[in-house]
Amino acid sequence: MNKREKIIFSAATVLIIIAYLQGLFIDVTRDAAKYAYIAKEISENNHWFRLTIMGEPYNQKPQLLFWLSAISFKIFGTSNFTYKLPIFLYSLLGCFFTFKLGESLYNKKTGLITALISLLSVIFLLYNMDIHTDTVLFTNTALSLWMLHKYLKHGKIPFLIGSGVALGLSVLTKGTFGVFMPFVSAVAYLLSKRKFSKLLIRDFFIGVLIILAVSLAAIIPFYAENGFKGVWFFLWGNNFGRIAGRYGGVSTDYFFYIHNILYLTLPWGIFLLSGMFYFTRDLIRKKFTPDDHFVFWGFAFFFLLLSISKNKLPNYIISALPLLSIIASKGWEEIVGKEKNRIIALHRVVLFLFISLIFIIPVLILQTDNTILWGILYITAILGFLLVRAGSTEKTLLLKTMFSMLVIALFFDLYLSPKLFNLQGAPETAKIIDENSTKEEKVYYLRPDDIEDRDSLLKICNSSDDKFAEVLTKLHFYRNYELMFYCQKKITYIEKIEQIPDIISNGKAWIYTDSTGMRKLEQLIPDDVSVTAIPNFDLKNPIKYMNPKSREKSINNMYLVHLE
Repeated sequence: MNKREKIIFSAATVLIIIAYLQGLFIDVTRDAAKYAYIAKEISENNHWFRLTIMGEPYNQKPQLLFWLSAISFKIFGTSNFTYKLPIFLYSLLGCFFTFKLGESLYNKKTGLITALISLLSVIFLLYNMDIHTDTVLFTNTALSLWMLHKYLKHGKIPFLIGSGVALGLSVLTKGTFGVFMPFVSAVAYLLSKRKFSKLLIRDFFIGVLIILAVSLAAIIPFYAENGFKGVWFFLWGNNFGRIAGRYGGVSTDYFFYIHNILYLTLPWGIFLLSGMFYFTRDLIRKKFTPDDHFVFWGFAFFFLLLSISKNKLPNYIISALPLLSIIASKGWEEIVGKEKNRIIALHRVVLFLFISLIFIIPVLILQTDNTILWGILYITAILGFLLVRAGSTEKTLLLKTMFSMLVIALFFDLYLSPKLFNLQGAPETAKIIDENSTKEEKVYYLRPDDIEDRDSLLKICNSSDDKFAEVLTKLHFYRNYELMFYCQKKITYIEKIEQIPDIISNGKAWIYTDSTGMRKLEQLIPDDVSVTAIPNFDLKNPIKYMNPKSREKSINNMYLVHLE
């Protein structure tokens, strides 16, 4: 790059970091809120191995994600930013591992392009704002793939140990699901080289022992809580039971991940599709190297597993981002540099269309208030895109793609995500309670539609092997984790309607409820009790809010009742 290009590249990098960091301040919801609350509880009670929710055992996920945020809470205090920061930094480490993986498989240039594709992608942006265990799994997958490939290529013990530790960390992140893709990649590599030996079998058992040693931090608490059925749930049922559709939702859309990948890998989607084509072409022509087998079959079997799964979520894709990025980098290297290439022209058209669309949405659909900061950064990004000289050189196209991702990042983290996520009622409710409640006052949550007899659920969980996994996944599903995380006071759940009269008669309480709960409370509370209506947006249907005609209907009121 010349001096001018380096300045533009540096400016884009700084602005992208600003945009990504802004996403760390956005309110959390649903799974991200649940994980934040569990980390908060760890930091408060110092139960680092036995995870709990309000004192009840939490056995759906292992500890690594919660440890990262709990340590941050201990050092910096509890907030959106301190919850997401260590996970974001861990993800950046994952981008470095994707660089090393690409370098090990092919060369340094492939490694650099692979790392940039991972870092500058919509999926990386979204799931560092809306945290999932798969965000952490991305880094562990990249590390395990890199270490496994180095070991298979050179046979050195340090790489074997590194791959065992990385795979163990994957188990500590999401159970045995995190081992599947690296395992398939390794098997594909070995089959292509026909490289089996007694030494390799010995090393395999050594690797398994290292994985188990790291995984004991999760296995032991599961066994202590629920015996062997708890260990089996952790190692198999929690992830593969969902894939089989035994619990956790059922989907028959076998094309779900195809259309999700197309937007989650923006702005590199055309190169990903091209990379898929070139890999498939080389496979048919029998030009595959062992390294190609390592990449292609690892991703192909993982994608097939997700596609036939009965439980589908977009966030599952991010753990495959290291191999997705390598496939896209192959498309990039095959295409870029060819003069008058139609795919490059199509890529430029797609970039321009997305920048135009992102400019139109705030003005015509969401009616932005055009804050000065957002406006300056957005205009800077567009000017940067326009200042990059036209041409088909790799540097030019890379800079244009980078500025396009900057526009996307600014749009999501400085405008769209705050506008949607910060419309939740729970954070505002927690603020009201924290500022106005006395030490003696208790806080309750009531949602009649979700009331369960938790004592019965716990008994079933402890006594019925057939219902164990189903009940365990249901046990903490309907908690209001947003209120639990943001409120400084402990939240008590009203689990039986019969509890309400006693709570009202005792007074000195706050009750947070929905419209159904409010109708029940109105029949029991005095007329002079303070009731505050708090607007709340359910993020399950963002399209409804983005449509101006249905926007008002997408906002429902939650209610905060103060019993003095």
